[in-house]
Amino acid sequence: MTGIVGFTYSGDSAAASAELSAMLTAVQDHPSYRVEQWVGDGVALGRVSLGRIDIHPQPVWNEDCTRCIVFEGELFNSAPLRAELEAARHVFKLGSAAEIVLHLWEEYGEAGLKRLNGGFTFAVWNPVERSLAVGNDRFGFRHLYYALLGNQLAFACGVRGLLAHRQLPRTIDKVGISQALHFEYLLGDRTYLAGVKLLPPAGVLYLRSERFERQRYWQWSMPEIYEPHSFGEYQRELVRLYKQSASRQVPDGAVRGGMNLSGGLDSRMLLGVLATQMDARNLQTYSFGVDGCDDVALGRQAAHTVHAPHRALPLPDDYLLTFAQLGVRLTDGMDSSIHIHSLANITAQAQEVDLLYTGYYSDSITDSDGTREWLVRFDDETSLRLHYEYMHKLFPNDPDPAIYTPEFLAETQEGFEAAFRQAVGEVRDVTMSNWLDSVEIVHRQRRLTQFGNDLIRWQLECRTPFTDSDVVDFCLKLPPALRMDRCLFTGTLVNSFPKLAKVPNDRTGMPFLVDARYLTLQARINLQYWLHKRGLVRNRPKHKRKLYARYDIWFRTSLRPWLEGILLDRKTLERGILRAEVIRQIVQEHMAGADRTRELGMLLSIELWHRAYID
Repeated sequence: MTGIVGFTYSGDSAAASAELSAMLTAVQDHPSYRVEQWVGDGVALGRVSLGRIDIHPQPVWNEDCTRCIVFEGELFNSAPLRAELEAARHVFKLGSAAEIVLHLWEEYGEAGLKRLNGGFTFAVWNPVERSLAVGNDRFGFRHLYYALLGNQLAFACGVRGLLAHRQLPRTIDKVGISQALHFEYLLGDRTYLAGVKLLPPAGVLYLRSERFERQRYWQWSMPEIYEPHSFGEYQRELVRLYKQSASRQVPDGAVRGGMNLSGGLDSRMLLGVLATQMDARNLQTYSFGVDGCDDVALGRQAAHTVHAPHRALPLPDDYLLTFAQLGVRLTDGMDSSIHIHSLANITAQAQEVDLLYTGYYSDSITDSDGTREWLVRFDDETSLRLHYEYMHKLFPNDPDPAIYTPEFLAETQEGFEAAFRQAVGEVRDVTMSNWLDSVEIVHRQRRLTQFGNDLIRWQLECRTPFTDSDVVDFCLKLPPALRMDRCLFTGTLVNSFPKLAKVPNDRTGMPFLVDARYLTLQARINLQYWLHKRGLVRNRPKHKRKLYARYDIWFRTSLRPWLEGILLDRKTLERGILRAEVIRQIVQEHMAGADRTRELGMLLSIELWHRAYID
C-alpha cells in the first residue's frame, strides 16, 4: 500500500527509528516499493511509493529548513501554483508536487489547501514550533488512518501500519463491523478498530505542544437555486471540463498509459475524452471477465472504434484463492471479497503500462438516483428512515436480534442507529438541498473509490479524471433533473462521441440514445412518490446482462471447499458476531440455489480480517 506513515514521540530516537521501520514494513505490500524514512527530534516520518513517476526523495525541506513535508499523491494544477509561489519568491529545488504543497502551506497555511486539485495525503513538520499538521485532499480520495496514543499522534496509509506501533491497542469497534455487515461499507471515520479513525475529506490534524485538534478546510456547498442553461450549453461545458481534466492528468514524459474498459457509460466516456488528448493507438485498453461476458465483448468494440489496442484478460473462477488475503491487506478488510477482481491481472498490466486511467467516482457525480430524488420529498425524519432502509444491502432488518449473538447485539444495537444518524446528520447540515446524494458521495462512493484505487496501486499508478475538482463542482451544481438517469451524460456521449455511443451498453443491450426522458423526469418522480405512498411496488424489466464474474456459481463449485472451510470453521462460528446457525443457514441457502453472494463476500472479508489483524 502506498502512502505516508509517521508519528510524534518523546524519548529515544533509535527506538523511534525502529518503530517507524516496522510501520513502513507493515504497509510495504510489494518488494519493488520505494521506502523513505526520516527521524527528527520529536517526529518520525516515512513514505511508501511505487517509484514509477514521482521519484523525488522525501522528506522535502523549505529554503531555511524550518519546515519539511512527506507527501504521496498527485496534483493537477501544479503549474499555476508554482508560478504564483515563485512570484512570491519561493525557491524550488525539485519542482515536485510535495514541494509545491510545502511552499503553499508556508505562504498561506491551511487556507492554501482549498486551492489544491488532486488526490493526496501529506504531513508537514515544523521543528522550531514542534508542531505537526497531517491532511488530505478535499474529497478524501487517499486513505489516511490515525490514532491518538496518549498525547502523541500516529498516522499511516493502512491500518496495518498503525498496528505495528507498539502502543496501539487492538480493541474492535463492533459498530463498525455491524455497518459493514448491513451497508457493505462503513460510515464516517469508522474502521474495525475503536482506536483507529479514517481522516475525513478535507481534514487536517494538528498536534501542537502535545495538544490535538482536527479541522476541515473545505465543505460541500451546493446551490438551492440552479442557474438555468440550455441542454447544449451544459453538454459543451461538460466536455470542456472532461478534456481539461484529462489533459491535466497526463503525466509529463514518456509514460505508458492504459485503462480498463467495461460495457458501461463511465469508461466509454473516459475513452472518448482520452482519445482527444493523446494518440489512442498508444493507449492500451483492457477488459476482464469470464468467457462471453458483456464487458469483454463491448469493451473490445469500443476500443476498436477509436483504434486503441485492446486486450481481454481472463477472470479465473478460483482467483480468490490467491488474492483474497491480499485484498484484505490492501483494503484493511473493509471491502467485500467479491470486489477485488482487479488484482487478478494487475501484475500482467504492470508489465505493459505505468499507470491506469479509471472511471471511478463518475457514478456519484453524474447520476441522481430516482430513489434518492423522491426520498427528499418527505419530512426529515421520514426521509432519514427511508434512506436508512434504502442503504441496507445485506441484512435489511437492522440490527436484527435473530442474526446476532446476544453479546454482540447488546454492544451494538443502540450505537448502530446513533452512528448512522450522526454520519448522515453531519453531511445534511452542510451540503446540498438533495442531501441524500451527498450522503452517497461522502460515505459510500468515497470508500469505493479509495479501495478501487488502492487495489490498482498495489503495482500501478492510477489517475481518475472524474475526480478533478472542476468536474465535480460542475456536476454537483447541475439541476437534479439533468443528473436523473444520467440523461445529460448520455446525451453528451451521443453528441460528442457518436461512434462510441453506437456500441451497445451492458445495462440495456442497446446503443446509448438521447430521447425526451429528461423532459418528463419530474412526472416520473411524482409517480414514484405516489406509488410509495400507496404501498405499491414499481417493477421495471431489465436487460439480462452477461456479467464479468459469476461468484454465485463459483461459491457453489470451485470455491466451495475454500468458502466452507473458512465460514463453517469452528473459529468463525465462535467469533461471537453472527449466531452459528445463521452463518450455516446462509451458506446452506446459497448452496441450495439462493443467491447469498453479497452476504458471503462480506462475511469472508470480516473473518479473514480477524485472522490477519486480531488472532
